[in-house]
Amino acid sequence: MHNKAQTEILGLAVIMILVVLGALFAMVYLMKKIPSQVNTVAEEELVANTLNAVLHATTNCNTKTVEFLLRDCAEKGGAFSCGADNSCGYARKTIDYLLQRTFKERNRDYFFKIEPLDTPLEIGRKCGGDIIPKESSISVVSSAKARLELCV
Repeated sequence: MHNKAQTEILGLAVIMILVVLGALFAMVYLMKKIPSQVNTVAEEELVANTLNAVLHATTNCNTKTVEFLLRDCAEKGGAFSCGADNSCGYARKTIDYLLQRTFKERNRDYFFKIEPLDTPLEIGRKCGGDIIPKESSISVVSSAKARLELCV
């Protein structure tokens, strides 16, 4: 009788050890996954905020915003003059500068596109794999959409 009780206790101890080990493995797995999800959310916010900041940035072209220059480019084909460039060219240079300062310093590839325009505006390199996208309408121009993709 005494031997049977010892066997049962030993069996319960083995089961408890297995349960504790399983819980530890589950915790380690979940802890590795959480930072990845946090980084994805942070990068989504970075893309959304960057797109918003780029569109609303004030340029050195008569203190017009990038959005104003893009609107002129879409509606009037770049009639507004910014020194040697028209609004389309100046907007392209400004957007390229801002995105490089934001993403190249982080060693991240990106792709920025505005369509439809007479001449499509594309900056950066199309992502080959997964992306974190964000799209925004340009005010007043109902058909034009600005899209920024961050390559994962």
